[in-house]
Amino acid sequence: PDLAYGLNDVKDNNGNVSLQWGGNGFDPDSTVFLTIDGDTISSATTDKLGTGGSVGTFTCPSSGSYTWEISGTVNGNPVDATGPFNCAPPSDHRRSRPSAGWAKGVAS
Repeated sequence: PDLAYGLNDVKDNNGNVSLQWGGNGFDPDSTVFLTIDGDTISSATTDKLGTGGSVGTFTCPSSGSYTWEISGTVNGNPVDATGPFNCAPPSDHRRSRPSAGWAKGVAS
């Protein structure tokens, strides 16, 4: 089968980032990994067809761009793909609330 893999969904929930990832075409019954800037945050074992993935979580340390990498093997040879994503830490997330003293209306 053709190799296809990557991030399926990235959700930043106040600095706690959930990354749904996976792919197919890897070696059957092999381990695949998701790393963020070189740190492994999730792994999965592929099924008998070479499909596998999971959801990894990542606490964003500072606002900016990070690099994900998904790696595994095909025919015993290492393969990987990389890409960027952005996030912000909990301290940078602000709740939206109305500003005191401001109102929209029509003067009479």
